[in-house]
Amino acid sequence: MASLEKLLIRGIRSFDDKQASVIEFYTPVTVIVGHNGSGKTTIIECLKYATTGDQPPNTKGGAFVHDPKIANEKEVKAQVKLRFTSANLTQMLAVRNLQVTVKKTGMTMKTLEALLAKYPYTAGDKRGVLSTKCAELDSEIPNLLGVSKAVLENVIFCHQEDSYWPLAEASVLKKKFDDIFEATKYTKALTAIKDLRKERVAELKAEKERLNYLQIDKTRAEKLRTTIKEVTEAISRLEADEEELVHEVNRVEKENAAYYATATQFNQTYTIVDGLEHRIEELKRDITDQERTTQEVTDTDEELEAKIQNHNRHKAQLERESQRIKATLNDAQGHLEEEREMMNKTTRQLGQLQAEAKAHEQKLLDREQLIRALAATLGIKGFDHTPLPEDRVKDFEDKLKEIQSRRSVEYDKLISAGNKKADTLSKNLMDLQNNQTAFRMERGAARDTIARLNDKIATSDSLASEKNGSEAKLTMARKELVNRRQQYDSALEEFTTAKYDASLKDKAAERERLEADKNSLNTRMRSLTLQADTRARLAIKKAEMGKKKKEIDMILETSTPQLKQLADVEPQAATMEKDVEEAIAEREKAASAAEQNAAKMNSALAQIEKSMSTINDQLRAKRNEIKSLSAEITRLLESQSSGDDKSVPENVSAAIEATQAEADELKEHLSTISASREFFVTYLKAGRTGHVCKLCDHAMNEDEWKAFEKKMTKLIGKSEESQLNQTREDLAWCEEHMRSLQALLPKEANRDRLKSKEVPALEKEYASLQNQLEESSQEAEKASNHHPPYNLWLTPSQLRELRTLHGYATTVTRSQSDVERLQKEIKELEVSLASSGSTETTDDLQVKIDAIDTKIKAVERERQNIEMDRDTASQHLRKYQNEIHEGEMLCQRLEVEVQDRQRLLQTIAEQRAEVETSQARMKVQKILELDGLISELDEPITRLNQEIDDHKQKLDQEVRVVGKANRRARELQKCEDRLVAAEKAIADAELEARKKSEELAAVTKQEHEGGATFARYNDNLRLRRLRAKLEQLQAEHASYDMDEAARAKRNFEKKWPAMTENLDRLKDKRARIGGELSTQQGHLTKFEQDMKADFNDIHKRYTDQLVRVKVSDMANNDLEKYAKALDNAIMKYHSLKMEEVNETMRHLWNKTYQGTDIDGIRITSDNDKVTASRTSYNYRVVMTKDQVEMDMRGRCSAGQKMLASIIIRLALSDSFGQNCGILALDEPTNALDSENIDALADSLVDIIKERKSMSNFQLIVITHDEKFLQKLGQADVMEYYWRVTRDRSQKSVIERHRFGADGA
Repeated sequence: MASLEKLLIRGIRSFDDKQASVIEFYTPVTVIVGHNGSGKTTIIECLKYATTGDQPPNTKGGAFVHDPKIANEKEVKAQVKLRFTSANLTQMLAVRNLQVTVKKTGMTMKTLEALLAKYPYTAGDKRGVLSTKCAELDSEIPNLLGVSKAVLENVIFCHQEDSYWPLAEASVLKKKFDDIFEATKYTKALTAIKDLRKERVAELKAEKERLNYLQIDKTRAEKLRTTIKEVTEAISRLEADEEELVHEVNRVEKENAAYYATATQFNQTYTIVDGLEHRIEELKRDITDQERTTQEVTDTDEELEAKIQNHNRHKAQLERESQRIKATLNDAQGHLEEEREMMNKTTRQLGQLQAEAKAHEQKLLDREQLIRALAATLGIKGFDHTPLPEDRVKDFEDKLKEIQSRRSVEYDKLISAGNKKADTLSKNLMDLQNNQTAFRMERGAARDTIARLNDKIATSDSLASEKNGSEAKLTMARKELVNRRQQYDSALEEFTTAKYDASLKDKAAERERLEADKNSLNTRMRSLTLQADTRARLAIKKAEMGKKKKEIDMILETSTPQLKQLADVEPQAATMEKDVEEAIAEREKAASAAEQNAAKMNSALAQIEKSMSTINDQLRAKRNEIKSLSAEITRLLESQSSGDDKSVPENVSAAIEATQAEADELKEHLSTISASREFFVTYLKAGRTGHVCKLCDHAMNEDEWKAFEKKMTKLIGKSEESQLNQTREDLAWCEEHMRSLQALLPKEANRDRLKSKEVPALEKEYASLQNQLEESSQEAEKASNHHPPYNLWLTPSQLRELRTLHGYATTVTRSQSDVERLQKEIKELEVSLASSGSTETTDDLQVKIDAIDTKIKAVERERQNIEMDRDTASQHLRKYQNEIHEGEMLCQRLEVEVQDRQRLLQTIAEQRAEVETSQARMKVQKILELDGLISELDEPITRLNQEIDDHKQKLDQEVRVVGKANRRARELQKCEDRLVAAEKAIADAELEARKKSEELAAVTKQEHEGGATFARYNDNLRLRRLRAKLEQLQAEHASYDMDEAARAKRNFEKKWPAMTENLDRLKDKRARIGGELSTQQGHLTKFEQDMKADFNDIHKRYTDQLVRVKVSDMANNDLEKYAKALDNAIMKYHSLKMEEVNETMRHLWNKTYQGTDIDGIRITSDNDKVTASRTSYNYRVVMTKDQVEMDMRGRCSAGQKMLASIIIRLALSDSFGQNCGILALDEPTNALDSENIDALADSLVDIIKERKSMSNFQLIVITHDEKFLQKLGQADVMEYYWRVTRDRSQKSVIERHRFGADGA
């Protein structure tokens, strides 16, 4: 059985990343105590992380690892190492590593390589390693512990924040329980089986179709095979006939060939003679043609041959001479082209230099300026005039070279002095650098020594830290060894008292008895098979009747509440249809009357609403008309008052009066302005005539006249034509406005009439209709709500439901009649069977046999459990023996480690003293002084070298400027010389080319003349040969006898046609047979190809397909059986486990809870939905009081929630953790009062004592409650406990304490 042994924590939460913390888990209980925030829960988180790979909630981004900021590190590595015993009693080691790195944007965490291996594990040994991949560890460790991952997460190592999950909302609770029951896995398997069967059924249908097609193809193949056989026989006959005709044709052909060979020799004579005559004619034509073109000579043939040979030798000599001359000519032409190219290149260069010559003249001027400037700078006299001839320039260059020589001497002296100074400084610098190098080497050696010693010290510290707890471990190991020996003695005693062999013997006897009962039932089953037909019909009838009754009961069960609610009827199977029909008729009649009354009231209401809508539209139109008229009148009235401070008139009549008054005023003003202007003009004219005021006859001086003239002009200006025009325009506007206002008078009267009469009358009528509408609405509403009597009123949807129930009632009536019929038939069959002995069916006996099989299996399981218990006890004995041996070895190893640690501490002290000595030898200050001196010496040397380089560069630049002035002129002269030489070379090359061309023409002429002579000689020889050949052919032609050939020809032409006709007849017959044979062979080939392409291996494919269909059909039936068996097993497993969990919860609650308000708690599972593919459950935790169940969620206190959660986890652990008896309780006393804390402690003590004998039971309790610890300790269930505290650096530390030793 699985159990935990040790846990190592490094760098997790508040645990130090430099020092590992180790905790050992005891059996049966391990208690961990500490104040809040000390790091207790981290232990549970590490256990959960090590076993499942899941980090605690809300730890994304590295919060699970020790904070690098607190550790003053950029990177922190964390490790969780767990040593445990697997369910198969193998010691295992699981290691998980994490790393957190601080970056600019925050912290990043990554998971490093993990390890799962057998213990003990040696680094580098891969034989015991199961895996190093985190994903594989996540799935493998739960398998090794013998529980699922869901049980580890939600039951065994449940986090404190998730401890209330049993009372969470329904969806969360369902998911948790489904994961614990592993229902999803099995339902998925069930769905997969059903889906697979569904697919296979579809495939089987296709396979059957394919089998039908193969059956058709098989029939066609058999027919085709028969046809092939017939064609093959026909081909054999035709081949025999063809072979006979072939022999006959060959014989006739040989005879004809022999006759033709002897009888057709004349053909050869005719052929030869014809050929000779044809060739003689051709020769004659050739001779005639040749004679026309040939000049004949008298020389003999031998002389002509000799002349031809001499001509050939002379021709070869001339060809060689021609080739030599052509080669020379090509060379001359190539040379000529090169010279021309050179001339062109020189010409281009000359043009460039001539262009530069013009620039050179400017440069000469620049040179003179430069010479004068250098002369002034260097103190050279006599070069101030212009132009300077070349000799003066050369004199200047010579003087400049003298100055340069003197400067070079000075430069050399300066260089020498500088070199001496530099040598001195370099020597000093070298000495300082040597001293610096020596000190640096010494310092480097010291640093190396310190680094090496620090490495040794770190290594020794690491080794010493690893062995830091060796003495304590040695003490614990010795105590553990004593405990193991006591456990071994106790286990040996329990094994002896268990009496496993006697129990096994009893189970074997019980199994034999059940087997005997089964054999007896099988004997009765065989005797009943004789009445198989009758009993089968009886079984079928009973099953059918049961099905019908079940159908009736199900319909009655589902329909009774609805019928009571809708029709107040208690349905009975016999009268259900009649009752429902009567209820429907009554309610439809009542509903019809109510609907008619409501329709009448609604019609009256609609009429009133229509009248109101019409009046409302009229009112809206009248009001809009009033609004429009008022706006038009107001706009015109406001226009009269715009531009001045006059108020708006009250009505149109007032506006007309005001406008009329304004028009009268404008008319009067217009006449006044006209009269005054004429008066002022008359006075001004009179004043100008005699400087006398016409009104008073007063003579005016010059000043008075000017004032009078000014005043009169001003008065005349006020009455000018523009003012008259403006007044006239205002008067016209008033008249036009008057006409507009007069046009508004009827509109104003219409508006006033609408306001005072028509609108009030409509409003009064609308108010009256509104009152009628309220009365009619109330009446219509009463009519609509006026239902028939309560027991007869139904809504339309309820009436539809009642009609649906009528369909169910019809089904019940029909099924009831079927049940009565089946009862009669069953009674008749039972009477028939009773007369023969028994009425039991084979199904009844099979049920009994299945029951006995179940008992046999149960007995067998119990026997196997006893054997497993015996084997487990034996394994525990062997395990204790091995642990005792390992404990002895551990003690020896720890003793050696204690001695090694003492030696390491002494070595560390010696190495630290050596480090201090090496640090004293490092003289850093002296090296810094040397660096300063070296820098001081480097500066003057560098400055001196820079001055020398500047001086030299300046002098070289002066020399380059003076020497560059004449270079381009010399290049121009050289270019002109090259151009003259190129022209001369081109003329020579052209002369040489002409000579060679003349020589080549002479040689070519000789060749042509020799060719004509050679052709004449050849033509004479050819003519003579043709004449000789003609004479030879004519002699051969005369030698043949043409009369004999003519006689042989006539004899052949008489016999040969009959012989060829006979041969042709035989060949035609052979060809006809060959055609038939070829046709039959083509048919045979096509048939065979069709057979091979379409029906190849058709019998085998048909047989294979038939087997495939049969096997697939059988497999589909098996899959159906598997699906039913798995579905039943899932449901049975679920019900058994729920009963087991609820029984454990009932026992623990009654034993623990001290209150009286809750009698017990349990988990209920309701069928959410049952489909063809799966059954789904909804879970909830309920509490009972006086046999009344209530949901516990939302109805219990915090203490009750905590206690219920602990009890549920204990029950689930007991049911689902049979191979892993581990359970961790984190702060179980949270929110509990003192009485319930004591009761919880007592319950835990009882559980511990009950299961103390079970080697795999481990309870881990984490608490801050010292009283709870005291309660557990006083029960004598533990010897040690662990205390988690914080050290001076606020790092979590785990320490083991003996109960009672520190006052606990």
